[in-house]
Amino acid sequence: MHTKTAWFSVVVLIITGGLVWLWFYSGQHNQSPKQVKEVTFVCSEGKSIQAAFSKDNVRLKLSDGRDFSLDQAISASGARYANGEGGIVFWNKGNTAFITENDSTTYRHCVVKGEDDLTNLEMFRDEEGYFVLRYPHVLKRYRSSAADTSGWSYASTEKGDLAVQLKLDSSFQPNTNFAEATMSVGWSQHPKALKECLESLPGMRIKADTVMFNTTRFVRSRYADAGAGNFYQVVQYRTLKENRCYSIEEMVHSMNIHNYPPERGITEFDSTRVWKILNTAVSTFSFTD
Repeated sequence: MHTKTAWFSVVVLIITGGLVWLWFYSGQHNQSPKQVKEVTFVCSEGKSIQAAFSKDNVRLKLSDGRDFSLDQAISASGARYANGEGGIVFWNKGNTAFITENDSTTYRHCVVKGEDDLTNLEMFRDEEGYFVLRYPHVLKRYRSSAADTSGWSYASTEKGDLAVQLKLDSSFQPNTNFAEATMSVGWSQHPKALKECLESLPGMRIKADTVMFNTTRFVRSRYADAGAGNFYQVVQYRTLKENRCYSIEEMVHSMNIHNYPPERGITEFDSTRVWKILNTAVSTFSFTD
């Protein structure tokens, strides 16, 4: 009886030990390797960047043959990677990027290849040659310019110039509650506009912060408004340059979906897709100097 009990205990120990060993071995070999995301950016002037992102680092291979390993650094908006001295900085926000070297932009207007490739973007340069931007072909030129208008900026009572306005109309997402979306660039030299350029404007401001596009820092404000079944979302980017208050603005106009009778089959519009198109255009903005 004692012999059988002893043998049974040994068998139990062997089985238990084997299960523990299998659990440990399986856990070691099934651990996820360090995740690396590889992305190729195409830039203006025929340049390109191959980026391999890990948790706190990015490895860059540039089209000029150089390569760098940069650590993630503090950034007010988007992701910023820099070398120890800070002379080489890689900026990444969404599907866009650019590189500065000793405060000079050497790789500009970079976007993820295969998404909004620069070969698929239209280019706009203002009549005076102060700035340039690129935009997806689905955005249509709605206004090229308008002088002495309060329409240069959201909720402005002072006059200024509207340099360009790009538009998506309701046909972009038919049978949805989408009405229209616009992206515009305007500026004013009115004394009050200059004084209040970076301050909060009238309206329901939701949030304010700062962002950088191609070495220029902007104050970004978000606004929301509604009335008679219409919803308006506005994102405004403002900066001061050469005695001008510049305002880049995105606006998305949608309708209250509950105002439509069910038999019409109206669905909620794809806001993520709309904002991505607008953001692509905004992120390429740069002054020409």
